[in-house]
Amino acid sequence: MSSIHIQPISHATNYTRLELYRISGRVIDGDGYTVRGADVLLESCVDRKMTSSSEGGRFELNIYVSGNNDMITIQAFFGLKSGCERMSARSIPGHLEIVIGESSIDDLCKKVGQ
Repeated sequence: MSSIHIQPISHATNYTRLELYRISGRVIDGDGYTVRGADVLLESCVDRKMTSSSEGGRFELNIYVSGNNDMITIQAFFGLKSGCERMSARSIPGHLEIVIGESSIDDLCKKVGQ
């Protein structure tokens, strides 16, 4: 079951090629339960946004990405638990999941990025 949907929604071509992506989905824990109230941080090399997951663990944000080589990092934090997904803008899948566990955010990002 997929939980994060990533969709490009507009383009700007003034000085740099920027694309605005809408990222929506939900945060789940290691047992598959949704997590309400988790802090969700999205980062690219040109933008950073933060929100909290609402009822049903859902969240939605728009973030600017600069070209196909930009990396998008999605992190979720809840208490001492965290989860991370990192991907290249050119290889963004339609759907992915953020699962929070007890591993450190660095360990999780290293596993995803390799």
